[in-house]
Order: sequence, then C-alpha cells, then structure tokens
Amino acid sequence: MLDPLGVVVNETPGLATPGASQSSGGVRRVWLRKDDDVRRRRFTLCHELGHLLLRDAGQEEALSVASVERLCDEFGSLLLIDRQALALQLADGFDWAPVSVLALCRVWKSSLTPMILALERATGANGRVVLIASKRVNPRTGVDPGYRVDAAAGGSLFLPRNQRLSSLGLTELASWCEDRAGGKRGDGCDKTAQIVVLRRKEGEGAFLCGPVRWAAARLVHGVLAVLDVSAMMQPMK
Repeated sequence: MLDPLGVVVNETPGLATPGASQSSGGVRRVWLRKDDDVRRRRFTLCHELGHLLLRDAGQEEALSVASVERLCDEFGSLLLIDRQALALQLADGFDWAPVSVLALCRVWKSSLTPMILALERATGANGRVVLIASKRVNPRTGVDPGYRVDAAAGGSLFLPRNQRLSSLGLTELASWCEDRAGGKRGDGCDKTAQIVVLRRKEGEGAFLCGPVRWAAARLVHGVLAVLDVSAMMQPMK
C-alpha cells in the first residue's frame, strides 16, 4: 500500500495492459503487469495515480481518452524526473542521438516514455520529435499489423498513439523497422526520409514536412526514433 494515499498496489502476471486502476468504497487500487521491467512498472504506477486523481476530481469523464492518457503520462513523468535537474544536466547541449536518450534513461533509472516527455519540457525539443514504436495490430479492429506509435513528444506536433508510421509518411523508417526486426538493441540508422505529413496538434490541419532526417535504435520490443523536423514547411491548404 502507498501511504498516505491509501492506494493498494497489486502486481499481476499476464495483465492485458501495463496497468489499471479503480476507486471503489473508499479504496483505491492499482494493478501493474508483473511481466514488465521495474522501470516500466514505476512509470505505470505513477500514470495510474494520475487516473485516480482525475477520477477523484470528477474530471476524467469530461476529457477525451487521448487527453486523459496524455495528462497521466505527463503526471507520471513529472513524478519521476525533475525537470530543473534534467535541464541543468543538459545545459551544455544534447545531441539527440537515440543512444543518448537511452543513456539518460539509464542515469535516471527511467523508462523511455517519461524520459522523452521530460526532454520535451526541459529542452523545448529544439526541432526534434522523439517517438517509440512497436509492431502490433490496430487495437480497435484487431487487424492491419504494422509499426505504430506508442508514445511521442516534441514541440507542438501531434503524433497520435497507435498511428502507423507509414500513414505518417515515415515509410523508410517503417521499412527500416521491418528489416531489423531481429536486430540487437542499439542498432541505428540515419538517412533522409520521404515527405512526412504531421499535424501541429489534435484537431488542426496537416502540415507538410520534409525532407525529414531520422535516427533510430532497436529496442527489445520496438524502436526508438528521433526525427529532425526543424525544416517544417507551411500548412497544407
């Protein structure tokens, strides 16, 4: 139990999602997928605490699912990574190579999602978008397998979770992911991508970006990619 919040935490093997939470009868419960590594479980716990707080405040149902998930991700990241301390650590610059992002995760004992959100806030992203993708089916239809966005951060660009990389115009990156599906963690590539269609934020029209350079590194269960979108063009008409 987490005191003084009074949260009962259960670690359950084989859970379908990384975590879940519930408030009932004055008792708050969080379930974590025991199969995940400890860094992922720490972030999931903080994320689910965000859900509990929103629920207690009566705000969760007033927001879209995407907005709720983003808020809980941000909340979890804030609990785990001190923004000022990270900014001081990076005061002399940051090269934005995927291996450098992974190195920061090791230093902070953090999983990737809270780290890329913290980097966005601490550095302003500086024309970079960092995304994590894994190969899976469309969660709504159960078909159409492909590399899809798990989490993304950077500037005000909107890369929705579960979007296929190829549908964002990242066809070369998607092909790179497929070609290196059996590669080791840390393998990388840096090349010019095709023209990419991205949106600044949810609800706005698409922006035309390109060429976009990207660097990628294999993870155990996916890919970490850093996109350089500093050459973003004008809004599409």
